[in-house]
Amino acid sequence: MTLTVERVLAIFLWESPDGRRVLLRRRAPAGLLGGLWEFPGAEVTMGQAPEDAANDVSQTLARRNRAGLAHVHASRADAIRLPCPDHTFTHMTVRYIPFVFSGGSGGGR
Repeated sequence: MTLTVERVLAIFLWESPDGRRVLLRRRAPAGLLGGLWEFPGAEVTMGQAPEDAANDVSQTLARRNRAGLAHVHASRADAIRLPCPDHTFTHMTVRYIPFVFSGGSGGGR
């Protein structure tokens, strides 16, 4: 039996003066999938609703004001949940639970 974990993805989309933007982060250079780009996210803990985990990620990023995210609607009520793809690695399966947070124009890059 393969271990299955759930991971929420917080997908931030917004318009900037230069066009449409999406927030990605780069993984640490060492380890599995090192150096690759990914959406910000977090593992869903036992008993936690995926919506709550996604809200925690979005609120943390909004507080840090990463990439000018103050204008992005970063609340659970505004998030759009997308279909959940599973990805099976050799040692586990990850169920990705994506949520889209979007906003208008902003000054971030």
